[in-house]
This record gives sequence, C-alpha cells and structure tokens, in this order.
Amino acid sequence: MVNFERDMRHTFRPSLYQRSIGPVSLLISVILLIVLLTKWEIDEPNEIYWVIGMFVFFLIGGLYLTAELLFFQVVVSESALSAKYIVRADKRLAWSEIESVDISMKAGIITVNGKRDKIQLPKGMTNADKLLQLIVSKVGKDKVNNTK
Repeated sequence: MVNFERDMRHTFRPSLYQRSIGPVSLLISVILLIVLLTKWEIDEPNEIYWVIGMFVFFLIGGLYLTAELLFFQVVVSESALSAKYIVRADKRLAWSEIESVDISMKAGIITVNGKRDKIQLPKGMTNADKLLQLIVSKVGKDKVNNTK
C-alpha cells in the first residue's frame, strides 16, 4: 500500500523512448530538407513532390510529438490525478469523481474515466507500474477493468 502521508505528490513522465520519437522525426525532416535543397538523387520530375510531402509530414509530426511528449507529465497528489500538456488543455480528475480505470494491454493505454472527462496515459511511461498502483490505491480495485 502506498503511504500518501509520506509521499504527498508523485510526478510521472513518458519514457525516454517515447520522448525521443519527436526529435527523431525532426532529424528526419532536416535530412529531407537537405535532400530538397541539394536535389540529391531526385531524378524523376514527380519525386520532388514525394520528398516535399515527407518533409512536411515529419516536420509537423516531429514538432507536435516533441512538444507533446517532452513536456507531458502526470501528477498524482492526495486530492487528484492531473495530466499536464503543452499542446492541449491540462486535465484534472479528483479521486472522488473517477468512475473507472480501463487498462488496455493491446493498445498499451491506461484510461482513467471521470464523470465529465477522461485521462489517457501510455502504459510505457517511466514507472507505469507505480503509477497504476497509486491510482488503484486511491480508487479501489473494484473500479479497475483489464481488457486485452
């Protein structure tokens, strides 16, 4: 059982692997930009459109994922579960308003359902087992649903 008197607040972040996806996409977009500027190995007239499309895809995706995952964190306090984002609005669910916790092993997502809102957490977060243990200790095992 977790002692909340001793540990009043816990912060969880995505794993290093998850946080690296955005910067890797940005690196790929830089490589594609170099290919565009030098026209390296672009032989056919339509190939440039494919390279431009891939550049835009990796640039936009990389910017979004970098902003979202580098600054995303989950805070477990004595009063609530909070998810802090930089791209979206922050979400906060008081322990009393949580109706269920769904754990999808196949999708790798923990969904905490409240009366008005829900928070989705990647199961691959750093210390995800401790996070799940803290959530279960606050809401009770009867509200936890394991799905495949």
